[in-house]
Amino acid sequence: MKSSKSLFNSVLIIKEFNVSDVNCKYTCACGFEKFTQMLKLDDLDIMYGEVKDLSELQDNRFTVEVEMKVYPVPNCSIVYKAKEYYASVKKVESTKTNKNVSELYTVTVTAALNVEPNELECSVNVICQVKPSKFFLVLETEICTGWLFS
Repeated sequence: MKSSKSLFNSVLIIKEFNVSDVNCKYTCACGFEKFTQMLKLDDLDIMYGEVKDLSELQDNRFTVEVEMKVYPVPNCSIVYKAKEYYASVKKVESTKTNKNVSELYTVTVTAALNVEPNELECSVNVICQVKPSKFFLVLETEICTGWLFS
């Protein structure tokens, strides 16, 4: 937060972020200087909580699907065996944050890949661009659990 009237900058650090921390007023004070501002979801780009792996393999088609909570809705791609694939991003639901002002989106990121079961690699990279930030998710998909390849 920065006051336009002040030469001082204040930095707000929330160590254990929760959605309820959004759309609240925060005040930074030092000496006689005091500045209050609302932390809005629109000012953030976040991935929140756990990522669910919903991937499956059926008839030589490996469908990589993950579900996550983000703001805003990202653009994503899937990297598998050093090749980048377009991933569709679908908004599943919205979660109203504090005081019903902003929304955190639950999205699914999906890409379908043709694979031979004996060549299946379990490591998949999901790359999403949220505003200016890029986040990388290395997914060790559950699809390979219990599989033995000859």
